[in-house]
Amino acid sequence: MKMIHSADWHLGKLINNVFMTEDQAYILKQLKQTLIREEIEVLMIAGDVYDRSIPPVEAVTLLNSFLSEVIEELNIKVIISSGNHDSSERLSFGAQLLRKKGLYIVGKTELGYETIALQDAQGAHIDFHVIPFMTAFEARKRFDNPDLKTNDDAMAFVIDQIRTQVKPEHLNVVMAHGFVIGTEAPEESDSERPLNIGGTDAISFSHFSDFDYVALGHLHNPQKSGRETIRYSGSLLKYSFSENQAEKGVVKIDFEFGSVPQIEFVPLKPIRDMRVIKGPLGQLISDEIVSEFNHEDYIHAILTDRGELMDPMNTLRSVYPNILSMEKQSESSSQSLTETQDLRREKNPVNLFDLFHTVIEGNALEAVEKTFVQAVVENAMKGDV
Repeated sequence: MKMIHSADWHLGKLINNVFMTEDQAYILKQLKQTLIREEIEVLMIAGDVYDRSIPPVEAVTLLNSFLSEVIEELNIKVIISSGNHDSSERLSFGAQLLRKKGLYIVGKTELGYETIALQDAQGAHIDFHVIPFMTAFEARKRFDNPDLKTNDDAMAFVIDQIRTQVKPEHLNVVMAHGFVIGTEAPEESDSERPLNIGGTDAISFSHFSDFDYVALGHLHNPQKSGRETIRYSGSLLKYSFSENQAEKGVVKIDFEFGSVPQIEFVPLKPIRDMRVIKGPLGQLISDEIVSEFNHEDYIHAILTDRGELMDPMNTLRSVYPNILSMEKQSESSSQSLTETQDLRREKNPVNLFDLFHTVIEGNALEAVEKTFVQAVVENAMKGDV
């Protein structure tokens, strides 16, 4: 069976007052072409389909259109679990009726999971154990178990229940949404919402050792967690500038019973990328720099100019129409507290202005600037200014 593992679509995402709907529609068209080209039989979406519990109408329409095409035109089974951004109740509306069409949506369940049994064209059985997002607090209430103090406790409890139902003669896949950590520190990004307050997010990868593949959602950069078959697909698009160097896409898994699954990351190319550019304003809007990439990309500009600039944001927007943010960088002052105290005791106005300039701009006055300030101070002392 050939499957695609995806997650963290965040349909309806708003970044700096810009809706990403057009970008999401574009990338979903690419995903559809990937499903066709790779002859995929099952699409897994491991949580955070929407960006918020009450998504905008455009996001709901986009998801409905995509799923209709994939299920009805391509005859592909789709399995969706809810994530921490989703409303599991809203996402699950009509879920029982939709199963007849091949759409399996798992929101809240009494057991904390649901197993979906499918067969491939050759008759091989694959069981998908789908675990919708659940906090430790929710797990304590649902299972009436005060010992489930962390997300790790809750996941271990649910996995133990699944193990009692696992059929070893079947292929067994887990879908889950959470902060699963392996043997190395995970690669996080600024666009991920914390799952808990108080440091109880982390879930050990060791809980999933008995399964053939684990499709994870929550972390937005594609990565494995502990072993090759425990993976985050990452988000479909870059949703923060901390991801500007990341490659986005989906994970293709080719399963054959008795064999190691063949796993491949399939990149997707957005209509607009996210980029960070840095330098003086004049350089950033020069033809040489602008011609290096798509000027309609989403931009975060870091300006290194000294002194004040006249309306730099609009100047940048005249070249980069989709610029989202800008900052002016100044290096921290290298002067020690003792040096600062000495200058203040000296009460020399030129030196004090030099200190002020260093703190604000990150560098000391040049000789010609210091001469100019000296002249201004002298004129002021004489009453000429």
